[in-house]
This record gives sequence, structure tokens and C-alpha cells, in this order.
Amino acid sequence: MRIASGFTLMEVLIASFILFISLGTATMVLNGAVIANDKAAQAVVESSSVILLLDRINHELKSQHKQSEAQGNGKFRELDFSWNARVIQEIAPPAAVSDADDKVAAAAVVKTWQVDLNVRLGNRQQSFEYKEISW
Repeated sequence: MRIASGFTLMEVLIASFILFISLGTATMVLNGAVIANDKAAQAVVESSSVILLLDRINHELKSQHKQSEAQGNGKFRELDFSWNARVIQEIAPPAAVSDADDKVAAAAVVKTWQVDLNVRLGNRQQSFEYKEISW
């Protein structure tokens, strides 16, 4: 059986089949690209927020310098976070002697903290461990 332009029905069916397979493949590739784009955007938000969050934790550790353990939690931008820190090392520099008064000046103790940070963005959760210094 011939169709008006001279193609057989079988040729039209094969061409239609190839067209639908091509459309299906293109749709799957586009869907994969959209998912990858969303994951990349989420990773950028998470990493930029974590960098700013580290500064906030450092400030907290400096304010709680006299303690040997500290913790906190909250929400920062889109992140829910919690952290725990403990002192793993304390170093007191040698005392300085003032020439004018011959008094020993108290030196600041430098503490090294082990910080465990847990962040959650949506349904994705990630843990970080790092060391922080306070004085």
C-alpha cells in the first residue's frame, strides 16, 4: 500500500518508531541535565553556607574559650546545623616580662578544638570534622 507521496506504510511506521525513540532519548537526557543542575545548585548553596558557618562557630569558640567543651545548633540560610567541639590541645606561650614594672604579663592560652559539624539541606545530610584554634 502506497501513501500519497510514494512511501509505503512500513517506511512510515519505521520512521515514526525512530522519531519516538529519538524523542524519548532526548527527554531522558534533558531530565538528567535538569537533575544534575539541581544537585549542583544545591551543592553550591551548601558549600557557600558552610564556609560562612565556620566563621560563626569560630566566634562561638572564642567566646567560650575558658571551657573545654562547646556545642551549638540552629539555622543558617537554608541549612539546619548542629556542632560539638572539644579541646584536644592547650598551649601556653612563655610569659613576657615587662621592663618598666618587672612584672610577668599573663600570656593567652591557645586552644586547639576538634569540631564535629552536621549540616542538613532539605533531605541531604552531611558531616564535617575539622580543627579550630582559639585564644
